[in-house]
Amino acid sequence: MLTDYFNGINDSTLLFMNPAANLVDSRDTAVIHVAALLANDVNEERLWALAHPLHINKVLKIWREAYPERADKLPKDLDYPPAPKQIVDTSRSTELLQRFAGRSWIDAKTTILDNVKGLEA
Repeated sequence: MLTDYFNGINDSTLLFMNPAANLVDSRDTAVIHVAALLANDVNEERLWALAHPLHINKVLKIWREAYPERADKLPKDLDYPPAPKQIVDTSRSTELLQRFAGRSWIDAKTTILDNVKGLEA
């Protein structure tokens, strides 16, 4: 849905981000799924994959900075509530990510920009 906004298609798809949500890179989610299958010490656990609080205006800001030539195609900042102050224990998922991928969560900016890579034209 975000790629529509990146491409200048402004419809109601961004309503799903009101209020703000959490972002996780699909590559991180994949590692956690595989780790849950392969790790002998993972048994009947809920593994949360919530890496970053996300507000649509943060996405738009990252795009505007990375692609200033597209600024006129992107919507103006939206008057949506701030990201919720959720506290979710992701320590087990973070530990598995470190153990199986040798790293922590992929940062939000990388995820947001990789999501539209190849759509720049």
